[in-house]
Amino acid sequence: MPLADVMTFYMAGPIYVAAISHFLLGERIGWRRWMAVIIGFVGVVIALRPSTAMLAWPSIFGLLGSIGFAMTLVLNRQLRKTSDATLVTWQAVVALSSAASLQSATGRR
Repeated sequence: MPLADVMTFYMAGPIYVAAISHFLLGERIGWRRWMAVIIGFVGVVIALRPSTAMLAWPSIFGLLGSIGFAMTLVLNRQLRKTSDATLVTWQAVVALSSAASLQSATGRR
């Protein structure tokens, strides 16, 4: 997949953030912003020049990666309300459990 197409997928992330924020964060989005989201999405479709080749796995991975990036941004905005101690604790728990499961899966000590 050409790098230009990959970057077009990722540059669409802010468009997805605006749309997803309404549903997940309950943000109020007016009709002008919805129009901007729609026009931006149409611009992404024009830039990608969709064809049957765009239904290949690399394109699907690029789209899923772009949506995943947008979800990360939205969830980071949601986590802003969480205390630092809680975030650090959960990060340490997940890192330690991941390392322990990786170590047991490889059989290394």
